[in-house]
Amino acid sequence: MIMEKTDRIRKIFMLCLAVLLLAVNVYIMILLLGSNRNASSDYGVNTVSDGDGLAAEEPVSSAEEPMSEEEKAAADQLVDKMILYYGSYGSKADQKVDELLTELNGINAGYGELWTKIMDYWDYINTDFAVNEEAVPDDLPEGDNLCIIVLGHKLAPEGTIRYELNGRLERALECAEKYPNAWVMCTGGGTASHNKTATEAGQMCQWFIQKGLDSSRLIKEDKSKTTVENAQNCYDILTRKYPQVDSVLLVSSRYHLKWGDLLFEASFMKSSNEKNKPMIHVVSNYAFPKDSAFYKTKYNLRWQAAGMFELVGDEENMNAFTYDDSYAYLMTHKKPKL
Repeated sequence: MIMEKTDRIRKIFMLCLAVLLLAVNVYIMILLLGSNRNASSDYGVNTVSDGDGLAAEEPVSSAEEPMSEEEKAAADQLVDKMILYYGSYGSKADQKVDELLTELNGINAGYGELWTKIMDYWDYINTDFAVNEEAVPDDLPEGDNLCIIVLGHKLAPEGTIRYELNGRLERALECAEKYPNAWVMCTGGGTASHNKTATEAGQMCQWFIQKGLDSSRLIKEDKSKTTVENAQNCYDILTRKYPQVDSVLLVSSRYHLKWGDLLFEASFMKSSNEKNKPMIHVVSNYAFPKDSAFYKTKYNLRWQAAGMFELVGDEENMNAFTYDDSYAYLMTHKKPKL
């Protein structure tokens, strides 16, 4: 009787011990899995800071599958055709663009997905995109994951800031005051014909400091000459030195914002895909209400196409859309048929 009771107690003790060990193992596994979900290098995600300073994960854009030289050449030719068709006709070319995207997907699904997103965004720019000029946009991120990027403009020969660039800076300062935790990036290289040491970005940074903006908030991109170079350099600087930034408020002149926004978002998509780094989005804009006699609004599609050809490295078509005589000849004699 005593032995039976002792044996029963021993079995109960062993059962309790087994349950305890199981609970400990489960707890350890939960800790390990939680650690792995936050390990960005293991699962292809990067942790960024949201507007409230909390951790938010954004998947890294998938790099395209490797293509052979022949496949890459064929894919690039299809992309050139898409840009040419849309740059010539706008949304009237949607059916042709869709056909070319189908061909592109047949060559490489990843590359096709990238260009589907880019072409969809281009169509959005010319259908539903709105330029903000009445007031600084509301409801943008309140933390340091927002960067206000103000696009430069040609300096006076001696290197001083002209009227239009001053107007852009005034608008950017409004944004910086409304979003005090945001970074402010000044862009543009040397464009002063009589002052080789002056850069647009350098002069812009000095302007902000003179207006009382804390210099620690300023980021300088002073190598670019074009909007595409602005976008490429800004992406590289932000992903390398300010990885918490995932949102951009773009500031420029009214006439420039449509194609400026397009080239920044398209360039960010392309860079994210090629470099396997996080995506940065242009979430809003704010315009200095200035139009240009040269950059006529009716030619917005033309300047968009020129920039898109620059983005893909097609200098011949970029020039065809940039220079008046070449553009007139293209539209008259070489415009593709729908």
